[in-house]
Amino acid sequence: MRITTTVKLVTGILIFGPRSVEGCSACMTAMADYLLPPIFAWVVVSIALFVAASLVSTWTGARYPGIPSIGRALLIVAALLVAGAAFLGLGLVVLLVVPVIILTLRVVRQPRNDQTQCNRWSLWLARGNTAALILLVVFSLFSRIERTTADYVLQWQLTGPGSAMLGRLCSRGPEALSDLRVIAVNAHPTSAARVAPAIARFGMPVRDVPVLIESYAHAVGDSYAEPIIEKALRELSGIDLPQGSTPQEWSKHWKAARNSDRQGGT
Repeated sequence: MRITTTVKLVTGILIFGPRSVEGCSACMTAMADYLLPPIFAWVVVSIALFVAASLVSTWTGARYPGIPSIGRALLIVAALLVAGAAFLGLGLVVLLVVPVIILTLRVVRQPRNDQTQCNRWSLWLARGNTAALILLVVFSLFSRIERTTADYVLQWQLTGPGSAMLGRLCSRGPEALSDLRVIAVNAHPTSAARVAPAIARFGMPVRDVPVLIESYAHAVGDSYAEPIIEKALRELSGIDLPQGSTPQEWSKHWKAARNSDRQGGT
């Protein structure tokens, strides 16, 4: 690919990339993040290794398959970042790691008796690539183990994959309550409104009414979420306050109901 062709490609994407596909890009990035968490770490490491290989190639004169000169490499990175952000998701950028892996495998298989400066730099490059990729894979596996479903939903709640994950979570029943509680008090009101009915259906009043009151406080003023969360709150608490009551009123009446229950129990 000639450098002028690459420049034209980047310029065309910047000028003509439609804004309407930004949502599609976010969905693709969310899917990539589900497979390779965290996707932004994969993007950064892929770019760093690709550019480092290009620098070594340009400086030493070594030729690696799929690794261009540093000028072209930077333009390719820019093109993939723009295309990923506008069209296909940032997972597209991770493709830069493919020629790096091929380079590393080829260098490892080379005979060790070649002590030229070019080969020495290639060996150091291959070792650095191997170490970086191993650390990245370990970090990715650890992130996948540690990340809860609620964490994923909160990060990507307004995308298609995040919304689908939220729907599956709401249908899982009482076993999903811990994740539903986290989402109810931390998510966008639209997402909080989706989990509120599930909390009302499967939750425990003592534990979950305060959660719904906090969620309701965040949703006040949202014409879609406020009535849905308030309805769930009414169902779970058994308190019938007028529609549009303030969170403070809900909290006050819930505390009074709890005190009444305690006194009745004694």
